[in-house]
Amino acid sequence: MRLCDVEFLLTKLDPLSQGIADRLVLVRVQTDAAVDGWGEAPVPWRVGELARRREQLLPTLAGRNILDLAELAELNVLSPPLRAAVEIACWDAAGKALGQPVARFWGGFYRHQVPVGQFVGDMDEDEILAQAQRMYDRGVTCWILGTSGQIAQDLEVLRAIRDQFGEAIQLRVDARRRFDFTAAVHLCLQMESLGIHCLIDPLATNYWQTYRRLQQESPVPIAIRRGLKSLRDVWAVCQCGAARHLILDMYELGGLLAIRNASAVAQAAQIEVSLGMPASVGIGLAAALHLGAALPPLVHAHNLWQYCEDSRIVHPFAVKNGMWTVPEEPGLGIPLQRDHWELLTLARDF
Repeated sequence: MRLCDVEFLLTKLDPLSQGIADRLVLVRVQTDAAVDGWGEAPVPWRVGELARRREQLLPTLAGRNILDLAELAELNVLSPPLRAAVEIACWDAAGKALGQPVARFWGGFYRHQVPVGQFVGDMDEDEILAQAQRMYDRGVTCWILGTSGQIAQDLEVLRAIRDQFGEAIQLRVDARRRFDFTAAVHLCLQMESLGIHCLIDPLATNYWQTYRRLQQESPVPIAIRRGLKSLRDVWAVCQCGAARHLILDMYELGGLLAIRNASAVAQAAQIEVSLGMPASVGIGLAAALHLGAALPPLVHAHNLWQYCEDSRIVHPFAVKNGMWTVPEEPGLGIPLQRDHWELLTLARDF
């Protein structure tokens, strides 16, 4: 079954609160067996360039067997996010053609539900405790909190959350590279008594030896997400002991095969792994859930996106008891056709 055509469509997702909408490109691959597959990626293209992009890339993609994905993963003509989107679309088409969910191409269902770590809000927001209560009421017990950049304020909010919700909540703090080394050490020492699961990206550096020094002095596990853009980066972090937790993003690393390889490196180094969940109309999210279902090292889906109620979502993937249920229909498990997707797309730029 060979790829015979590719199509690009543009859509957007509006954030729940203030912020800039995410621009997403939907990728549709068509095969000579009359089966199509869908992918998506956060690519900053515009409506007017989609046809030209297709003309540029189709000669590279046309005629390839859709399961020759190891070769696809080496195509430097595709940026990492676009390579991930095309790979997702090929897995979707293959699953539909063979009548199997994508997870079965990766070893089958190790788990049918994937635990979710959900972004709650920034710790300088006035309604942060109310937002935490809403998350608690939904049954989500792994929370990601964004730092305010002010250590005293962050500690006050974290203590209030612990007092209100107890030890059953797993707390992850996303520091967004806001601290220097001295401040990061101080923050970690102050958080020791609060039972923080991990502190994410505290330092504004990709010099992993500095992270290694921080981890040696910190009683709180350090996690790294930003800066992991290749398997070499993952190996460097694992080799020098720069963190105890990695959060892997399939669009940064360039696809599902890249995530599989990176998680294997982390597992060999005995480093915990979560899967970074993208802003998604449902396609990328479904792909991530299939990957989380099949790969034992992926212990959590790390979700930083909150959807607006009227966003262009094709599959809600409701969180129940802190878990996302993995779809088991063929392919990605999103059974919409081309005409349905037209409702999602933009006729002009925003």
